[in-house]
Amino acid sequence: MLASLARALLLAGLAAVAAADSVGKVVFTIRERLATWAKEQCPAGTLAKDLSFSELRIFDGGDAEERTWNIAACGNPANARDWTPPSGSKLRKFRVTSAEYQRFRQFLDDPNVVRLTSFLNAGPGVGDYELAVYRVSGTQRIPVMALMPDHVDLRRDPTLLRLICGAKRIAGVPEPGWCPTSGPEHR
Repeated sequence: MLASLARALLLAGLAAVAAADSVGKVVFTIRERLATWAKEQCPAGTLAKDLSFSELRIFDGGDAEERTWNIAACGNPANARDWTPPSGSKLRKFRVTSAEYQRFRQFLDDPNVVRLTSFLNAGPGVGDYELAVYRVSGTQRIPVMALMPDHVDLRRDPTLLRLICGAKRIAGVPEPGWCPTSGPEHR
């Protein structure tokens, strides 16, 4: 009986390793931080906003996962800058359809996406983002601070908005009203 229990544990362990290995390399990551003003008055030196975070990772082959977590107002302001999901964050794993995955991968290789570098705005915006496209040549990092969808540069070239909204579409989360409704990622 002890031998069969040991064998079952070994098989379960091997299955867990195989499942972990079945997730391919990350091809795209997007992190989002949204802030809303606190409903209560917070003490000086603490966060005056409630923060919601999400992190979407898409793996080679179409597996994906989304983590979400919140940081309540009146807490430590250092928590507002940390993109690391805390223990207890919600995790949702899913699979992107083959057609949707191929469309998104093609969009990541679009010359307009390859040219993206950053959007750093000093004014009010709809949120902060950190995007990473993992390429053979290295990781393309695209920091976004205070995204302003109506900014003149984004009206001229909405590629960054299309990338953010395309990731939201793949994750199956509601798209903000500022998302473009057409573009190469919609084909």
